[in-house]
This record gives sequence, C-alpha cells and structure tokens, in this order.
Amino acid sequence: MHRVFQTIFIIVTMTSMATSGSYIILDSGTKEEMASQKAAYEAFGKREKFGDLNVTVQQAGENWLLEVGPMQRNRQMALQYLKSKQRFPHAILIEEEPHAQTPPSPPRQTTHKIIPAPLPQQEVTKGETDTTIWIALFGLAITGILYMFLSSEQIKRLKAEYEKIKEKHKKLEQKQHEVLSNMSENIHSLAK
Repeated sequence: MHRVFQTIFIIVTMTSMATSGSYIILDSGTKEEMASQKAAYEAFGKREKFGDLNVTVQQAGENWLLEVGPMQRNRQMALQYLKSKQRFPHAILIEEEPHAQTPPSPPRQTTHKIIPAPLPQQEVTKGETDTTIWIALFGLAITGILYMFLSSEQIKRLKAEYEKIKEKHKKLEQKQHEVLSNMSENIHSLAK
C-alpha cells in the first residue's frame, strides 16, 4: 500500500513540474566504488529494460555521486526511479532548474464530495401520523392486557394444582399414620 501512495506521489509531483531534465542520484562514495556501482546499475537497467541510460559518476565536493540522467519526466521515469530505489535504497530524485523558470503553479487539490442520493419524498400529513401512532399504542395496550389475563389464568391453574397436591399429600400422610399405628398395635398385641 505504501508503494502505491509513493508511486502516485511521484507521478503527481512529476506531472505538476516543468518538463526539464531530472536526475536520479543513486549513491555516493569514492570514485572506485561509484565505478563499480555504475557497472552494477547498467546491468540492472538492462535486466529491467530501462532502455538507453546515461549513467555518470560526478564529483560533489570530496565525494563522488552516481547519477542517471538527464531524463524527461514522465511515468517511465517514475517507474525507473521506484525500481532503482529497491536496488539502491539511498536513491533520490533531483530536478534540474531551467534558465527561464516560470513561477510554479500551486498544486491542485481535488476534493471529493459525497452527495447522498435524494430520498423519495413522501407527503405525510399530521393527521395520518397521529392516527398511526394511536393505532400502534392501542395495539400494544391490548397485547399487554391479553398477556396479563393469560398469565393470571395460568397462575390460578398452578395454585389449584398445588392445592390438589397438598390435599393428596395430607391423605397419604394420614394413611401412612394409620398403617404405622395398626402395625404397632399388632406388634403390641403379639408381644402380650
């Protein structure tokens, strides 16, 4: 993703400037190091099919620079720069200033406005809205009352079943008590 933004930035920058020559500075060091780097870059250029390259070693103060150019700025140069940047990570792009320079125009910024699609217009009168709200309110009220009635009926049924179970339990206890008292009487009578 970073490369995409970098490519777009370079292309926009190059198209916004004049068409004078540009240079790619690949590396710096001693004259001998730059001579070997020059051969390496020329081989790299042939492998990448850059076409005719004007690779030179230039002195800048005490150091030597390996530069490619001048080139006319276009997309081909931008792609060449990006591929060169992969092989030579310190590569930079330099603009040669023309003699009769016109003032640079400010970069154009495009703004994208998102305009929502218009919603279909429905004419709703106040009376229709009020009626709809009242119908919904009464519907909810009727549903709530019905739910309360059904739940109260269910509670009544559960209470009735609970009373029946309680009654059966009392009868069972009474019968169990009678059986135990009969057995204890029988045991008492046998023991006499």
